[in-house]
Amino acid sequence: MFQSNVPVADSQNFSTLPCISQREPCTDASLFILWVRMDFRPVNRLVLILACIALPLEAATVIDLGQVAGTKTVGSVINNRGDVAGYAYTDSTNTTYQAMVYSGLTAQITYFGSFGAYPSYSLAINSTGEVAGVATEFLTSITSVPQAFLYPGSGSIINLGQLAIDPITRAAFAKSMNDSGLVVGYSYDGNNQRGFLTTCSSSPCSLMTELGTLGGPSSEADFVNNAGNIAGIANVSSSQTEAFFSKDGTSLDAIVLPLGTSSSVAGINGSGQVVGSSTYGQGLLKQHAFLYTSGTTPVITDIKTLYDFDGSSTAAGINDAGVVIGQSDVAAGQKHAFECMIVGSTCLLTDLGTLNGLAGNSTATDINNLGYVIGTASTATGVDPFVWFAGQMFDLNSFLPADSQFASLTTAVAINDDNIIIGQGTLKGGGSDTYILSLNSADFPQVPEPGTLSLMLVSCAIGCLVVAKRARN
Repeated sequence: MFQSNVPVADSQNFSTLPCISQREPCTDASLFILWVRMDFRPVNRLVLILACIALPLEAATVIDLGQVAGTKTVGSVINNRGDVAGYAYTDSTNTTYQAMVYSGLTAQITYFGSFGAYPSYSLAINSTGEVAGVATEFLTSITSVPQAFLYPGSGSIINLGQLAIDPITRAAFAKSMNDSGLVVGYSYDGNNQRGFLTTCSSSPCSLMTELGTLGGPSSEADFVNNAGNIAGIANVSSSQTEAFFSKDGTSLDAIVLPLGTSSSVAGINGSGQVVGSSTYGQGLLKQHAFLYTSGTTPVITDIKTLYDFDGSSTAAGINDAGVVIGQSDVAAGQKHAFECMIVGSTCLLTDLGTLNGLAGNSTATDINNLGYVIGTASTATGVDPFVWFAGQMFDLNSFLPADSQFASLTTAVAINDDNIIIGQGTLKGGGSDTYILSLNSADFPQVPEPGTLSLMLVSCAIGCLVVAKRARN
């Protein structure tokens, strides 16, 4: 076992504390107006309280990406300009597809085609709209291989090359890219899979830079940030895989919890913090989410589970503030999405619940730098996509305009820092397609500070008593 000697920080579970993230979504003005216009019968007071807890949500704007493309689409990633990369089907049977990008600036779609064969698909996009992905190349009339590509924002896609010259093994897959155009992924070196990095921006590309391993035969680069830090997985032996962090691609540092023998990676933020999941002992039958903070003395935080349940947890992502999202066992056969906020060396773990209270299951898929979390959760009748913020979970279907082409939204894949969400939805005319749902601050009930709310209630109560006394006189 390749074991890194990295200190493990403590994780404290605050999910049972009722004071965490419990706020009333009422504005000062709305509460005052409601209060002073009501008489003082208990039933009306109850109506006021319920109104404050569940203010109606305003309709957001939604785009059917398939309507723009004229065919079924699948959006995979979104940047802060609102550009969406993924793929679009090219035939009526939805079996062949090609990579594409939707421009949030022009509301137009650009198709990339391929290197002579289909399919092709986009997997990464940076802030300027450059896209990386995988496209098929014909080697002979009957033989084709997947190749990593870069779309530089205009013109044709660029074949990024590969690690092996052997035509049988020279496949390559692009997984992530940063704003400088650094692309990472994996290719085949003739015998095994190896992670790569490349900055090629025009054809023909030279050979990729090969990443090493952790002692085993293979590696894979999955994420890169704007500092050039890389996170991925690599073999320690032929049967053991662990997550790694690399500052610049020159060496790999293993990430695994104490007594663990395997780990995986789920994301990296701008500071080089890496999240993933690792076995941690217990007969190696269970795993915990972790947060790895790089530096002179790297630290691994064991995120553990909600309510300290004797089960497993997995990480799904991290934002630039270091807030981690994932999923944790909460009971036998039941899993809930969580948020982990690091304060000092302590993980403040919060249960995001479900759309049916605490019943059923939920899973988080993405978090933006404003702290909005998206995912899917159980309802009373099924499963719906949600957005969670400031201690409250909202069904994304609550934001769907009545005149939308979508009958319902079914998944939530990614969210940017402008609160634009992409996912799949069911169309009113049948079938499914990619939606682009744009939310704004007006879509969410405003939240007064607890002290403000208390003073407001006291002031309203005094004012209403005066009104009532005058009415009796």
